[in-house]
Amino acid sequence: MRQIRIYPDFAAWQRAAKWLLLEQTPPHHIEWIERGAEQASLFATAEEFAHDHRGALAVPRAFVEIAQTVALHRDARHWDRMYRVLWRLLHEDRNLLHISVDPDVRALIELQQEVRLAAQRMQAFVRFRELKSEHRFVAWYRPDHRVIRRVAPGFIRRFKSMRWSILTPDECVHWNDGDLRFTPGVLREAARGTALSADNIEDLWREYYRSTFNPARVNEKLMRQHMPARVWENMPEAEVVRETLATSAQRVEQMLKDKSQRRTE
Repeated sequence: MRQIRIYPDFAAWQRAAKWLLLEQTPPHHIEWIERGAEQASLFATAEEFAHDHRGALAVPRAFVEIAQTVALHRDARHWDRMYRVLWRLLHEDRNLLHISVDPDVRALIELQQEVRLAAQRMQAFVRFRELKSEHRFVAWYRPDHRVIRRVAPGFIRRFKSMRWSILTPDECVHWNDGDLRFTPGVLREAARGTALSADNIEDLWREYYRSTFNPARVNEKLMRQHMPARVWENMPEAEVVRETLATSAQRVEQMLKDKSQRRTE
C-alpha cells in the first residue's frame, strides 16, 4: 500500500493523481492522507509530482468539474473516490459518469451535492455585523465543507461597495475596495473576542424576520431541513424562530377569525 500525503485541495490531488496514473498505480494500492495527519511512516508528497513533464492525460471535462467541487468535501475519503472514478474512466469506460447507478459514480455525485448544499447555505446564512471602529462588516460562519473560496465571488457581487470580512475555522476572506485577500482561519471563540460584538444590525435582522414570517405557510420540518439548528448560532434572527413557531398556530387561528369577521361585515 502506497501512502500519498497531500494538502487538502484539488490542485495537490491533481498533481499526485497524474503522477500515479502515469505510473499505472491502481486505486487499491493507494492510501490518500491529508497533510497534517499524524503518521509514523514516511510519505510521498504532492511536491514530488509537481515537475513531472510526461504529458497531459485526456481526462473528461465533466469529471474535472465534479472533482473540483468534491475536493472541497471534509471527508478525507473523497480523494480515494475521486481517484477510483478517474482510474475507471481511463481504463474501463470513458462514459462511466453517465452510468448513474454505478456505486462509485453515485457516491461521487452525492459528495458533489453535499458540497453544493454547503455553499448555498453559507450564501444564505452568513450574517454581517458592523465593526464601526474599522468601518468594516464582519461575519463568522462554520461551513459544513471548505467552500469559502467557492462562495467568495458571490459575496463580492452582492456587497461590492462594502468593506467586509468572513471568518471561518478553515480560512478567512477579506474584501476591501476591490482587493480580495485570504488569511488563516479562526475559531469562533477567537472571533467573538475581537470583532463580533452585537450591534443594531442584529436588531434589524430580527425585525425583518418577524415582519416577513407568514404563520400560515410555516412548515417546521422543511424549515429545519433548509436551516439546520447548527447554523442558528450565526443568525441573530434565530432567536425569534422558536417564538414564531410557538405562536404560529394561534396567529393562523386569529388570521382566520379576522378574515371570517371581515366577510360578515
